[in-house]
Parts: sequence; C-alpha cells; structure tokens
Amino acid sequence: MSQKQDNLIVALDIGSMSTRVLAADVNEGALRYRGHAVVDSIGMRKGLVAELGPAAKTVKAAAEHAERVARANIDECVVGVGGPHIFGVNTNGGFDLGSRMREITREDVKTAVERARAVERPPDREILHRCPGSSSWTISPASSTPWA
Repeated sequence: MSQKQDNLIVALDIGSMSTRVLAADVNEGALRYRGHAVVDSIGMRKGLVAELGPAAKTVKAAAEHAERVARANIDECVVGVGGPHIFGVNTNGGFDLGSRMREITREDVKTAVERARAVERPPDREILHRCPGSSSWTISPASSTPWA
C-alpha cells in the first residue's frame, strides 16, 4: 500500500445487509475512482447498530479490503448517519443588549450561541453535530432602533 495521500477521499456506508467503502482521488475538483469493498453486515439490524463488536469488525473488514483494492492507507473517511433515530433541532438564543447605543461584539454573538446550545435532551440522546445557522438581531417592538 502507498503512503497516506492528501487527495484521497473515502466514504463509508453501513447498512443492515451490507457495508460499503469507496475510495477515490480528488484532483482539480474531479474524482478518480481508486477502489471499493462490499461486505456482508454483521451486528446491524434495521439500520441500527445492534451489536457493537461485530459491527466494528464488519467496518474494519470492509476498510481493509478497500485499502488493498485502492492500494492506499485509509486513515479517515466520510460517514453519513441517517434513520428515524436521527433528528435535527432548531433553537434560538437571545439576550437584552441594554438601552444604550453600542456595537454588537463577538462576545455578544458568543453569548447568544451559548444560549441557543443550551438545549435539554433526553438521557438516551446524544448531540452528534452542531451547525450554526444565521444570526438576526431583533428590534424591540416599542422602539425603532435596536439600542433605544
């Protein structure tokens, strides 16, 4: 196998029936196929990991096979996670900027983001990823300017 390449991209798809790994090179915005592997999934049921040990062995077997075919070391990959157990939550975070005119600072933005992140979740749920969305500053209904 060759050394790790900066332009290698690897995708992993773990399904209930089979696990797939695809390796390609990215050159000047174009993909060039390097190799792939498809192995029977073990430890998966209805799109969920039912047994961690066998599922991990399945992923390792698929990655090792793809490494041999692609003649490249696979150190990282892109993984898509989906299913009925995955869901997104949109939140808002805000606070009063006070009554005097002032510039909105990075600290103000940081405070708003921290408040938006303070989301209660059931104990059996885990946050996989946070995607900051857009920011907007609301003018108080009693005023025509945000600082008045």
